[in-house]
Amino acid sequence: KNTSELKVKRVAVCFYGQLRGVKLLENHFTKWLSKEYEFDFFMSTWKTSYNVNFPFTDSEYLEEFDLKHFMGNNRVAKACYLINKVVRLKESYELQNKFSYDLVILTRTDISQDFENLCSVLNDVYDITKQVDKPVVSLSSSLRPSKAINENVVDLPNDFTFIYNQDGANLHANLYNLIFLQNKNGDYSGLKSNNGHYIHSFLYCHYNFLMLTNPLEELSRHDGSLL
Repeated sequence: KNTSELKVKRVAVCFYGQLRGVKLLENHFTKWLSKEYEFDFFMSTWKTSYNVNFPFTDSEYLEEFDLKHFMGNNRVAKACYLINKVVRLKESYELQNKFSYDLVILTRTDISQDFENLCSVLNDVYDITKQVDKPVVSLSSSLRPSKAINENVVDLPNDFTFIYNQDGANLHANLYNLIFLQNKNGDYSGLKSNNGHYIHSFLYCHYNFLMLTNPLEELSRHDGSLL
């Protein structure tokens, strides 16, 4: 193998959202060890009563506050805000240390992934990102039209884990500004289900992402995985 093939690739794992437990941090993400990839972990969340003992590269625990949000649903806006914050933590670390991550994983602390499968997907995404000059995202499911009546939007069924190149991750950080401040996708208040499955799709289309579909074996904490 040549030198480029032997190079260990650096991956930023960015956790966002409300912290709902630490079991997966302790029992799942601590086992992410690979000869091909070096993982650095970042987290942006609200202040919590959980005792977090995890080797983050950087993390922050913010005072929760009210944000401009969808009518009847403030969780989506807060998640988008924390996506911005955790990607900026990653970006700040890159600037301080004068390098750029090869790939970025955006996920939550209550979601587990099959690690062997994940590494296989990382290989495929990395190879593709070297061939294109545009934002790239790998999704666990394909986009589809919403099944809800009278809702002319595109739905992303699975929004647990996203894998990006640098351009893709940094553009995803604009999600809150794009949707809630600039109102680029119009008014969602008329939709029966105001949720994040719509807004990720809009961002990818708005910025002309190359969207890949690579199913991941994911479980949420509600499935009892590793708990």
